[in-house]
Amino acid sequence: MSCELISTHTTACLCGKGKLIEEVYSDDWNRINPQRSIQCEHCNSKYHFETQYIQHGDKSFEQVYMVENGKSISIKYSTHDFHQDVACHYTYAELQGIRDLLSATTSCNKLKGSFADFIIKAHKARYNSIKISMTRQHVDESIEKYYTNKFNKETILTLQAECERAKGNPIYFT
Repeated sequence: MSCELISTHTTACLCGKGKLIEEVYSDDWNRINPQRSIQCEHCNSKYHFETQYIQHGDKSFEQVYMVENGKSISIKYSTHDFHQDVACHYTYAELQGIRDLLSATTSCNKLKGSFADFIIKAHKARYNSIKISMTRQHVDESIEKYYTNKFNKETILTLQAECERAKGNPIYFT
């Protein structure tokens, strides 16, 4: 099996004296393997890269951080059901507001393009239905289960703030 370099991205080091390089390789099965390096005499011995992965429904997100050696900010989590998807996307208070919106309408179609749009799309994807009564029921269940979800939006926001406080500096390769 062979791997080939498909792209190289470079950005300035945080101190401004060196550079950060990301080389992206692909194998015969189109699997991607990014390799990152710190090419800076000042920072190479003080920092390392860590990646925060978030799997949300059928989408995944990745954020690379430059972190002080001896510290760690790695967070990996995923969502697998409607209630987890909803909890990752909304705060508890936002969900209560959406429940009020759903209670005040007779059709989910009337809410398309609104704050509740994600729930309608997620409900259709999970249950192949946008019936208002069924959607209301599942939103009520999501509210009841909100704090039992390990990674609800409030927890995610807290973890992201902790990453920033841990001196994790987000890196954007261009």
